[in-house]
Amino acid sequence: MKVGEYINVGLARDWLKNYISAPNFYHATPIKGHFFGSEKLIEISNLSGVVGTRFYHGLRPDKDEQGNTIFEPVLMAVGVNKEGNDILTDPVTGKSAVLDMSSPCPTDCPQPGKGLEDY
Repeated sequence: MKVGEYINVGLARDWLKNYISAPNFYHATPIKGHFFGSEKLIEISNLSGVVGTRFYHGLRPDKDEQGNTIFEPVLMAVGVNKEGNDILTDPVTGKSAVLDMSSPCPTDCPQPGKGLEDY
């Protein structure tokens, strides 16, 4: 399934800056991006029936130092079948096929001058 297009890096940078400078980040931590290892994304791609990947934004509840509930942004990935439906469990093992636990930026960011934001 050929969904998605490569866009100009300058346009992508502008969209990222729009997100970063939005008046309300909708969460407690200003996360710019999420990193997933290729091994995990390949695992999703290799599930039976997967033709693409869908990414969902989420807010994971956590506690701050004072015990107040705060929300940390997460990005979740799931395989998608040819009908456009999410594949939420591995059809072979029956285990969850919803990928999370990405490494957020900050702290896992590109070196200064080497990332999308710096283009």
